[in-house]
Amino acid sequence: MEIRDWIMTIAVLLAPLVALQVQKLIEAWKEKRQRKRWVYLTLMTTRHVQLSLEHVRALNMIDLEFTKTSGKEAEVRTSWKTYLDHLASVPKDDDQPGMAVWAQRKLELFTQLLTTMGQCVGYDFDPVHIQKGIYAPRGHADDEMEQRATRRLLLELLAGNRPLKMHASLVPLDENAAAEGRKFLKALQIIQEAYEGKHVLRVTIEKPVIDDSV
Repeated sequence: MEIRDWIMTIAVLLAPLVALQVQKLIEAWKEKRQRKRWVYLTLMTTRHVQLSLEHVRALNMIDLEFTKTSGKEAEVRTSWKTYLDHLASVPKDDDQPGMAVWAQRKLELFTQLLTTMGQCVGYDFDPVHIQKGIYAPRGHADDEMEQRATRRLLLELLAGNRPLKMHASLVPLDENAAAEGRKFLKALQIIQEAYEGKHVLRVTIEKPVIDDSV
């Protein structure tokens, strides 16, 4: 058998193994690309509810899925780091002007992140579409704001930083109930005065009736 025949025989034997390895590499590449698309699509579909768990999870997966140090993936990582640094610099609640400036800058950085990520995974949406091309019911925004305000109020109450205002009033059901209530309060007042020595209670001792038939 000539060398060429040996080479052909080895090639025939190794062909299935090579094909299998190539198939695995292709599947791994497709799976990784699908995970990148999932991150992008999740951020796009939840960009109006950025406090949702899905949105936060997708943000935290950027470093895990966009790992290349060059090209579009590197641009995605840079945009994410800039956006993350801005999220960590939120001003205090009582700084309304600073909060307005911060919110506007947050929108710009988030839009840049989605634009760069979209170009990386095959989507090309302009910044105007990213910011405004979405249906977001006003009720969802109101619910989110109310939930945040309620949580903040409860935390302040539990921490003792906010008093709890209460107003109680006794409303009698009718005049008879009101009169009975006044009698009861008067009796309590007399008992208290007697206990303090300010009032003398009159005690009447009645002679017991003896039944002679027993």
